[in-house]
Amino acid sequence: MKRPASNAAAVFEGSAYSKFVKSYATREDAFQELGVGLRCLSHCARAVKKDGKLTHLRCRLRPSCTWAALLRQESDGTAELWEHPSMWNKHIEGLESKGKRGFASLAERQALTAALGSSATSKPRAALRATRLDKQKPVKKTQLKQVQRPRKALSRLWFRSRTVGQFRELVAKASAVPKDAMTGYICHSKIERNGNKYRATVIATTPFLQRRFVNAKECPAAIDGGFKFNLLGWPLHVFGCINPAGEFGIACLALTSTMEHGHVSDMLEGFREATAKITGKFANKLFAMSDAEVAYRSALADVYGAGNVMCFFHLKQAVRDNVYKRMSGTKKEKDAAWTWMSDDIDLLRAARNKLDFASRGAALKAEWLQKGLDKKTRWTDKLGRSYDLVSNFCTQWLEATPEWFVGATGGTGVPGTNNAAEATIKQTRMDAGQVACSVGELLHFMLDQVQTASRGEWNATADRPISARLWLKAAKFQTLFDTDKVRCYQKRSQRLFVSCPRDADAADDVSKRAPLPLKRAESLAAAFLEQVDGNPTTMEQLRRFNGPDGQDPNGDLFCTCPSYPAEKRCLHTVALQLHDGSCTLPDNLDDTLLQLSARGNKPKAPGRGSVPLKADEKDLLIAHLRNKVRQMERNQVSASEVAAVVAVDEDPTPARNQLAPRKRLRAKTSQAEACREPLEHLPVEANVGDLAMPETRESSVLNVRIIYKCSPDGRPVLRETDPVNQVTIVDPRHTIASQLSLLFQAFG
Repeated sequence: MKRPASNAAAVFEGSAYSKFVKSYATREDAFQELGVGLRCLSHCARAVKKDGKLTHLRCRLRPSCTWAALLRQESDGTAELWEHPSMWNKHIEGLESKGKRGFASLAERQALTAALGSSATSKPRAALRATRLDKQKPVKKTQLKQVQRPRKALSRLWFRSRTVGQFRELVAKASAVPKDAMTGYICHSKIERNGNKYRATVIATTPFLQRRFVNAKECPAAIDGGFKFNLLGWPLHVFGCINPAGEFGIACLALTSTMEHGHVSDMLEGFREATAKITGKFANKLFAMSDAEVAYRSALADVYGAGNVMCFFHLKQAVRDNVYKRMSGTKKEKDAAWTWMSDDIDLLRAARNKLDFASRGAALKAEWLQKGLDKKTRWTDKLGRSYDLVSNFCTQWLEATPEWFVGATGGTGVPGTNNAAEATIKQTRMDAGQVACSVGELLHFMLDQVQTASRGEWNATADRPISARLWLKAAKFQTLFDTDKVRCYQKRSQRLFVSCPRDADAADDVSKRAPLPLKRAESLAAAFLEQVDGNPTTMEQLRRFNGPDGQDPNGDLFCTCPSYPAEKRCLHTVALQLHDGSCTLPDNLDDTLLQLSARGNKPKAPGRGSVPLKADEKDLLIAHLRNKVRQMERNQVSASEVAAVVAVDEDPTPARNQLAPRKRLRAKTSQAEACREPLEHLPVEANVGDLAMPETRESSVLNVRIIYKCSPDGRPVLRETDPVNQVTIVDPRHTIASQLSLLFQAFG
């Protein structure tokens, strides 16, 4: 007689498991959910025996816990979990593990894994904090090192060896140089294994973008990058150049697995060599714009031999954030401190050379220490080392990264900020849907994005536009040169123009300023030149150049205006160029029609009891035109004499003198634009034709409006009244042809 099998032997009998529990897509998914191979201090599965496609599972806390199950793998790769209908199908609660490593429970590990996987770029510390704050999650005593292990496991799962092979296939398919210059391709790729990590570099561009980058020799290079584009958190870089107008012309999109200096240098070197194969030229840049990222700055200098230029926007943003983070006090006190600190940084940026920058930096440091800024912004790190904002600013922005002052480029038109590249990477993120995708999907997006960039317009020689208002103000200001209001001082082949600031009530009138004595101008110019040579100075002396004492534009596109950036031209530099004849006023400044002019710039009507606003020349002009219309109504002007209302055109060219529908004169247009002469020269009883241009200009007729109706026999005749102008026509029997004939005879 055969003895019955014991319970231990029955556990490994596949026929004993007849209760179906769950199905999984793969065997690995089942192991992940059941906790096979994971360190856990509570109940989880452990594979104890494998027989073909059958895997026997037992609880990790055996022999105290008797749970057992069977994992059966099907031919299609799926896996099914089976349990015994009456035995070994439940975990025994209350058991404690003898081990000390691992998560407290499998549910805790799964909760943290879900938190890490929900955001592709979430860090272990952020995931741990998020799960601890959520009271529904069973996370209590988990340490940071335990969370880092699931993060590494997820990274390997997202980018395992099979995915690397597929990625290499995608890169190889898109690596051929296309016949169409607008088609995207992978110009450089390098995927290699470094120990347990993969180091990948992929660059997408088009032949058109490569040729455009090489031909833009004078444009400085610019680069910026961003994360959150793919599940692995690899940075995506946009590389190109910036024209004088401040517009970014993209040259390529590059994907690297790290942000190390050597890796970024290899990426830029790969693009440089690939571009040389297409164009036959090596592109070298005189300057390169980036933020304070060490990898970017070093790589641009090593590969392209470019001088680094620091983005002024990033500098101010970093200093401001540091002030509000480190300074003690209320928000109002921090706002007040940042206001004068920002002004001091603007004065420091106006340095013309390195000696000038060092002198201004020493003056700024001395004043900030005198105001006690170091004591208000002092903090201590974990090692007990003391820091303050003044020493931090001097170390970071005066010694390590000093290339942000205007004279760092030697007068070359290099932009002062990297905002164009920043906007490009932001737009690229929006085009990508602002979601993290796989590396393969990102590769297809990069190819499509460079093709779209190739179809965009970008001119390497485009100048930064200057507003018409600035042109007109500069033209008026340049008439003051070589007078007692703008003094000229020349020494050592340098010419300086010194002037007093405009009056406080002058508004936009740049000519209303006090005369400047010659000796005072010479002393200001001499002090400025001495300070430029690096002699010791003070912040009070620097404010004299920009404050109430005067401003000093000179002839090399430089100005002491605090807000003057290198790529822009301010009022003083434009006026100086007009004075020297290096530029002229555009011809299209006076093309605005009278009825299309902007409305008056007065504020809203004053309230009851307030002082009424003064009538200006625009109000006088409008009142004068209204009186002329009333005079025509009173005199019952005959239709044979007046059949149109004549307005004044501010455009002197005959090509613009055309018939157009008339509009009411509601806008306050300046008398200089409308009449071309003072209002006092207009006689009170002048005819409408007297409102035309002066004799030096050609008269013009505009806005002729003929009001007519159809007679019973079908002929058009004039109406008796004009509802717009309220002009009564005595004899309505005249036809349009006769009225136009009389009109043209009256005005030649």
